[in-house]
Amino acid sequence: MKFNYLIDYENVRDDGLDGIFELGNDDVVNIFFTENADRMGFSLVSKLLAGDCRAKINFLNVAPGKQSLDMQLSSYLGYLLGKDGSDGTVYIIISEDKGYESVLKFWNNGDEKRARLFPKIKTCVTYFKNAPVKAAGTAPSDENSAVTAEPEAAEAAPAPQKKPAA
Repeated sequence: MKFNYLIDYENVRDDGLDGIFELGNDDVVNIFFTENADRMGFSLVSKLLAGDCRAKINFLNVAPGKQSLDMQLSSYLGYLLGKDGSDGTVYIIISEDKGYESVLKFWNNGDEKRARLFPKIKTCVTYFKNAPVKAAGTAPSDENSAVTAEPEAAEAAPAPQKKPAA
């Protein structure tokens, strides 16, 4: 299974990258940052420069502004889904910003979970290692109660049905 991570670095900083060294050669990490959040911790940078990360990393410098990073990250997710969305890649937004839930509701269709939200890479890696995978798809089964992460936006409860008049 391939993963494409979209990191809201302004929101999660280095904590969101926890687990990056567990990723594989097929994984991609897109780190969206602004001038308000454009510095990484020294130990993380030294490990990245040493080649300890197998995933491909892209840095995307976003102009600062109200919700600017969120909008560009969401737009890039849509671009990736349109371009590569049928190749089995799972798209992961790394952020603690619940504002992304509406984007996920838009892109996730029924049982097919094309994009998910996690607070850090490590949480995502743990979730997918522990969750059984559906035979025909890439999304883990929802029956797994051992994982406590909230992997994607909660589904809206179905509207109550009107009873026929007697």
